[in-house]
Amino acid sequence: MEHCCVECFADECLRKFIAQSGAAGDCDFCGARGVPVLSPDGLKSACEPVIQVYEEELPERDVPRLRRRGKPLYEVLQDDWSVFSDAGIGSAEPLLAAVLGDPSRARQEAVGWRDGASGEWARELWQEFVALLTYRSRFAFPRIAASGLVQDDPAARVRCVLREAATERTLTVGDTVWRARRPGRAGLEAWVGPAGQDPHEWYGPPPPQHRAAGRANAEGIGVFYGALDDVTAAYEMQPIRDEHVWVADWHPKRDLRIADLTTHTSRFSPFERPDVGHGVRVAAFQNVVSGALAEPVRTRGHYTDYLATQYVAEVVRSWGFDGLLYSSAQREGGENIAVWWEGEPLMLGAQRQHIWVKRISYQGGQCDPERQVPFPVRPWP
Repeated sequence: MEHCCVECFADECLRKFIAQSGAAGDCDFCGARGVPVLSPDGLKSACEPVIQVYEEELPERDVPRLRRRGKPLYEVLQDDWSVFSDAGIGSAEPLLAAVLGDPSRARQEAVGWRDGASGEWARELWQEFVALLTYRSRFAFPRIAASGLVQDDPAARVRCVLREAATERTLTVGDTVWRARRPGRAGLEAWVGPAGQDPHEWYGPPPPQHRAAGRANAEGIGVFYGALDDVTAAYEMQPIRDEHVWVADWHPKRDLRIADLTTHTSRFSPFERPDVGHGVRVAAFQNVVSGALAEPVRTRGHYTDYLATQYVAEVVRSWGFDGLLYSSAQREGGENIAVWWEGEPLMLGAQRQHIWVKRISYQGGQCDPERQVPFPVRPWP
């Protein structure tokens, strides 16, 4: 009889189950020895509800292209949930086949929650919400249907799902946040002092009269925008070659409660939730919101472009968070942060660093309209 072990998996729920239910032995999949092992079919009851969430790939020609992009099921599980460890990923297919008792099921093509029904549901909800803010109402949201049910109100639905999608993260006084500036930027000298000075105010949020609308703030509202590393902060300035950028490090004056909206697929273990389908929809919606927050800034963009993400930020703030974390639009893997800045500042500036941009590289790819967040098109005047 074959055995799998705790070292085959990265998912904590599966690891814990094997450790509690198995016995010491040698693994037939990853090769680990003297570790807790278990017969793979002992994991079937935990894995079946998760497997059923994914749609089997349909090869018929009349199936929409969105459902024709599939990967083997074991790859989809790894992409969406990081189920297998580095030691176990090489034997993921035979391991999943042993768990399910059917090799064909492990190899069947499936679509993940980004491309499948959950991703489509999340994109449609966000599109409906953006259309509501853009064309119907900004401040009061009357029930759309006479029934008065929450599901008839896109704003209420967004708040409900967002509450589950936002993961709390603590930014401690020992953590560092980076903020970048261009030296001698036109228009700044009026409020940063004489040339050559390095006041911390230069790296903080602008004064009220200079606060433009951003991803997380309406015009005039103070928000400190930064990044969790200096390179990402410099990227956000979109510098050109041979340009000089100054980056200053900041530290919280107290521990801050941050709502994490970055794109992470392993926020919870799908194997420990009886309502895994709902959890997948929440993860898909979080992915859409994160993508909207990370949309690159358009120099001549319309002020309505930020309405939806500004609403998200205001809702998060009303829940008692001090800021929110979102993915960088300019650097893959980078994380940006927005901290509310009204009254007493929550961040203290420290030292600045000089970055000289010597090389810029670009990477292109084919645009896939079906995977973009759909925004309503403004009618021609």
